[in-house]
Parts: sequence; C-alpha cells; structure tokens
Amino acid sequence: MQPLAKIVASMALTASLAMAAGCGGGAAPAADTRPADEKAIRDLVTQTVDAAAKRDMDTYLRFYAPNAALVLPGLPITYGVASPKKNGFPEGYAIKMDTAKVEIARSGDLGYAFGTYEQTAPDPKTHALADSVGKWMVVFQKQPDGSWGAIADTYNVDPPP
Repeated sequence: MQPLAKIVASMALTASLAMAAGCGGGAAPAADTRPADEKAIRDLVTQTVDAAAKRDMDTYLRFYAPNAALVLPGLPITYGVASPKKNGFPEGYAIKMDTAKVEIARSGDLGYAFGTYEQTAPDPKTHALADSVGKWMVVFQKQPDGSWGAIADTYNVDPPP
C-alpha cells in the first residue's frame, strides 16, 4: 500500500470507529423511575378515595387526565370529567379501594393499576343507597407537568353472593 493510501485508510477507519462510538449511546441510560412512579400512582389512588370521602370534587378530578375515557358499566363511554363533575357525590356515597397491582412501562410514560373496591352509592333504578363490591382498572399516562393522570377508567360489579 502506498503511504497516501495508508493515511486515507487509517482516516476512514478512525472516522468509522468515532461514528460507531457516538452512535453506540455513550450517554448513560436514563434513571429508572418506575418505583417512584408506582408509589405516585398508589398515592394518587389513595388521595382520590380520600377526596371522595370528603366530597372534595376538585381533588377528586385531579385523578383524571383532561380527556380521560370513562368506560363504566351500563353507560356510554364518555371523555373528560364533565360527567363526574355534573353528578357530584350523592348523599351517603362512600368508597374504599384496595390497589392490588401497579405496573409502569419501561418508557416511564404509561402505567396501569387495578384492585378491588367496596362502594355505597344510589342504585341506578331505585335511587336507594346500595352496597356493591367489585374490581377496578385504570390506565395512567404521565402528564406534561410530571404528574400522573388516568386516561382510561373502568370497573365491574361482582354478582351478589
């Protein structure tokens, strides 16, 4: 090989190695925030249940992202928080929720939670207070301010024993 050809080949090899190092993600991986995010979602569920007990609608509605889908049994799917805001908390309403699992995506922007609940609420047909138990599931998305908001909320009612 001629000296000029050796220099060009050496430069090409050096450039290739530099590009490979740069493309290889020399930056440190982002910190895993999933444990903190799981705690934030568990805390949000607790705060929301506490808000319902106090009939604090403003705090209760912070559970939801702005365009959340409410996929509730026997009702059409609704988006946003207009429906809960309009309906409010009926007299005698009470709810207890236990969170069985929270999972956060590796990307850190989505998560879900599910568990069981016990509720006292007006029966849709008779309007008399009735107790029910069942399961709930919510999909959460990290919001631009770093908080979590429910983007899909659903539950089911267990049949009577």
